[in-house]
Amino acid sequence: MKSITTMLFSLFSLFGCIAVHAQKIKVENKTKTSSFVSYPEEPFSYEFLEYKLQINPDNTKINFVMEGKELTSVDITAMRTEKIRTDAKNNRLVVGNLQMTQKTGAGILLCQVEFLPMTLEGITTKSGNAWENIFKNSFVLNVPLKVTYSNSFDNKVIEEDTIVAQYVDRGLADLIVERDQLMAQIATTFPNKKDAMLQSLAFLKQNYTSMTLSIFDNLIGHNQIAGFWNRNMTKKQMRFQSTGSLFFTRFKDKNDPKQLEYNEQIDKLILLADDINKSAYDKNKVDKSSFAAVAQIAEYLEKELTGVANEDIKIALQTDLLYCYLIASNFDKAIPVMEELKSKNKLNLKMNGIWEQLPVLAEAKKNFEENKGKLSATYSDALNKMMN
Repeated sequence: MKSITTMLFSLFSLFGCIAVHAQKIKVENKTKTSSFVSYPEEPFSYEFLEYKLQINPDNTKINFVMEGKELTSVDITAMRTEKIRTDAKNNRLVVGNLQMTQKTGAGILLCQVEFLPMTLEGITTKSGNAWENIFKNSFVLNVPLKVTYSNSFDNKVIEEDTIVAQYVDRGLADLIVERDQLMAQIATTFPNKKDAMLQSLAFLKQNYTSMTLSIFDNLIGHNQIAGFWNRNMTKKQMRFQSTGSLFFTRFKDKNDPKQLEYNEQIDKLILLADDINKSAYDKNKVDKSSFAAVAQIAEYLEKELTGVANEDIKIALQTDLLYCYLIASNFDKAIPVMEELKSKNKLNLKMNGIWEQLPVLAEAKKNFEENKGKLSATYSDALNKMMN
């Protein structure tokens, strides 16, 4: 009899555990954006503390092309663009976290930027459904920049690269006086390719000179190329980067003391995430204690996860732990948590750009920590200013 009672008690305990493990937990999401420290992927060496910038717009031109065939070419030196070219040479383009100077010599990186010949192409493509004869025009401006980094002390070339800024349709329209005409062009549909191409060709021929002058003035004279340049330069910068929208998970059961305890920590994390984001955006500076507080919450969640049996609770805590790691720039620890959530189809795919970037971010931080003595002191200085 005792044996039967013991067996029934064991079965009851087993099914009770299974029930607890399988119990559906109600949760809710609270959305906040935060920021983290992104380390330079391609940092400059310790030799360079400042940089001197030389911009050369004198040799550029725009080649107008229609469906791969060149129509004409307009040269910047053939136009009255002396002021534009003078303004261009005085423009500012950032180079990593180095400080701009007019000096040359030891410790100065020379950055030379040359505007190579641009291409403005009219392209006609079939649009709509496969059975419909609908054609539309599109316009693409490619702006190649030849960038040469050299040591201004001995003129030794350190790195050469050609990067290409691209402005398509609306982006191009924002650079030219004929904005409304170009927008009308790309909005119009045609019954056949020939009519569409003729319309595109007529628009280009009518506006060669005016479009060229507008593009030179805006991109080169008024330095609108800086937007593209800054995005391309992020690999060489120590900076704050936005996480995008984070969907923090909270628990709904107000009668469960453990879930209330979890919520208390998660609410702290949400406030910290928001404060860090505001400070990074407004001041480009975050108090170290804020990141330390996020790290403490991460330690709490790590400890709690070792004893969690319910899968819903585990996924919720792992999600918030992943956000802790991201905000605190603890990318190495974030990667396995990300992979586990991904394997369960519980990873927020709206943030795929960040998740795909994690290995690169982790490697960049590792490289910085291992080689900071060999890297430009401006990076350590920038980090000290960012986290006071």
